[in-house]
Amino acid sequence: MKRILSVLLCFFAFLHDSPPLEAAVLDGSVVDAQGKAVAFATVHVEGSGKTTMTDGQGRFRLQDIPEGMQTVIADHASHAPIKKTIPVSSSSHLVLRFNDIKTSFADAIVVTATRTPRTLRDAPLPVKLIEREHIEESQAVSAADVLEHEPGITILPNGFTRRSVSIHGLPENYSLLLVDGQRVYGRHADAKDFDHVPASMIEQIELIKGPSSVLYGSDAVAGIVNIITRKGTDTPEGEAEIMAGNYESHLARFSIGGPAGPGHHLMSGSFTSSRQMQEGYGFDNYSFRYSGEYDLAENWNLSIGAGLFDEKSEEMPALDPSQNGGHRGGPYLEDQVIDLHVGLGYDIDESTNLQVSLYTMDQDRVDNRPPLSRQMREWDRQHYRFESILSKKIGNDELVTGIEGRREQLDQTEVEGSPSQNLGALFVQYTWKATPYIEIVGAGRLEYHERWGWVMVPRAGFALKPVESLRILASGGTSYRAPTLENMFVRLNYHPWGGGFYSQGNPDLEPEKGIGGNLDIEWSATPDLVVTAGIFGTRMKDRIALVSTGETIDGVDLRERTNIEEAISYGAEIQADWNALPTLSLGASYSYVHTEDNPGGEPFDLVPYHKAGAKLRWKSTDGNTMVLLKSSYIGKRNDSSGRNYDPAIMTDVSIEQQFGRGFSLLASADNIFAENLFPYDSYVLSDRSWRLGLRYRY
Repeated sequence: MKRILSVLLCFFAFLHDSPPLEAAVLDGSVVDAQGKAVAFATVHVEGSGKTTMTDGQGRFRLQDIPEGMQTVIADHASHAPIKKTIPVSSSSHLVLRFNDIKTSFADAIVVTATRTPRTLRDAPLPVKLIEREHIEESQAVSAADVLEHEPGITILPNGFTRRSVSIHGLPENYSLLLVDGQRVYGRHADAKDFDHVPASMIEQIELIKGPSSVLYGSDAVAGIVNIITRKGTDTPEGEAEIMAGNYESHLARFSIGGPAGPGHHLMSGSFTSSRQMQEGYGFDNYSFRYSGEYDLAENWNLSIGAGLFDEKSEEMPALDPSQNGGHRGGPYLEDQVIDLHVGLGYDIDESTNLQVSLYTMDQDRVDNRPPLSRQMREWDRQHYRFESILSKKIGNDELVTGIEGRREQLDQTEVEGSPSQNLGALFVQYTWKATPYIEIVGAGRLEYHERWGWVMVPRAGFALKPVESLRILASGGTSYRAPTLENMFVRLNYHPWGGGFYSQGNPDLEPEKGIGGNLDIEWSATPDLVVTAGIFGTRMKDRIALVSTGETIDGVDLRERTNIEEAISYGAEIQADWNALPTLSLGASYSYVHTEDNPGGEPFDLVPYHKAGAKLRWKSTDGNTMVLLKSSYIGKRNDSSGRNYDPAIMTDVSIEQQFGRGFSLLASADNIFAENLFPYDSYVLSDRSWRLGLRYRY
């Protein structure tokens, strides 16, 4: 299976022909009302199918444009669309100037909330959007870097060198991570790894907070993070970037794409290396991703996505048992993930669309950590998924129906045989435009699992827009989290923390169930000032916990996973973004999260009650210099061992200086005050880090 996926990935990586010869070339730039360059604006020629995007200096090029009078349209998430009709000859130049500013990215397209493309302005459920421009300005390395300053979000170490995301204080395995709508499975302790998706491959991130199992199934208890990867455009494009910093950190990444044959293609890759952790846990990883979209025939389209992620910790020497318990030699940890997605779309008529997709993922992991007395552990997971979605516009309303089938299989050293689990689901969602100001959403999911039978998940949403500048969004529903194969079938596993204990799986586990809701207000006070505020709450029951069996192995306690606990999470958050000047934007946020692991119990591990953030972004009037400063206050926390963590202020800065045509100098520093956020974590070193780099884009 892995060989087939690898061959397909390599095949699509090199599927890139030269574009056809130009009939005419249209060069130009896009600027705002003050003449400031607008990066990443979409530019297309009306009726031609020719589309491109401006670079970091607002410049664009369209090739193979028919000569004669043509209408050129530019659009951007922060501006109202503008069009201009000009005569196009063999070589033409055009400047497009935006005249007004939209409110809060209101016309950006999102897909996660309803499973259909909707503008932020029209989405009936709350969605937080982080666009590519902001991702690049932060010089983020991974998705975790992008999310760490968001209110209501806590970045957690998930046991080794990787990081996961906690939404609204619930443990990381209660959040669902999607890449292009396809679920990503956990690598350690079922924690979703937000570091394995390089930031250079991300087009945008859509964040849904609150129960979302109705459309996506298990794990979407606290919310969803959907990472949308970049796609090819009508114009050949490419970029390359290299960075280096302290702790032997190195980063190299590239992307190349454009039209070829009947489709558009994009190939991207990255290499990351760091030693900012305990000896033996420094790592090197690389990843590649291909994306292709094809117009097969009228009303038919095909999409193909494939990815490879490979990571190894640093090579360590073999040691005999007298030296720290001994070691077999080689990397402590190895991980590899290969995935393939094929989607087929058909526009049945102007109001009806059918999408069918197939997805497969293969994950391999090796744990070779010392001492020699510890058994080497190996994992091999296979995931298969089929989905079909039919969406139909009915006047101003919308109906979405879908079916889904999933299969998961596990081979692991500590698991007897090769257990698997299969499920099937049917879901339906209806969005009713009751009045021009009120929209109501009702949805339900019926899922059948071969081990515990039927699960019913409902959800309802309400959107009120009394005036153009104000939206009130309320949503609520149930959710669930299915036990993992490891939860059910691991025979025996030793855990060294907390004095040490053994754990074993339980094949009789039931799904964890949750109920929760959100109330959000979005207020565009002025075209330059947007304020969002919300309250939330979630209650879990049948939470899976490790409970002592009363038995011991060689004097060490034996624990088993059991459905016994309840948990709650509630709180509030507020965020404001202000374009104070054409060259200066400011932001501030605050969130309060109260969690209890068992009613009246302790908060969840490492979740602060209070988190506050501030950001400042300055860009020169010529658009060539950019400075971004972000700072977050992380309040007091504790962990399951009863240890207290002092508050910390994490401050990051990034600087970009553009020069020449397409070149940029990059500099960034994270945790510039060297705060120790995780003083008891023995893997990652909490310290100041910095990077310098160079980017070229054409």
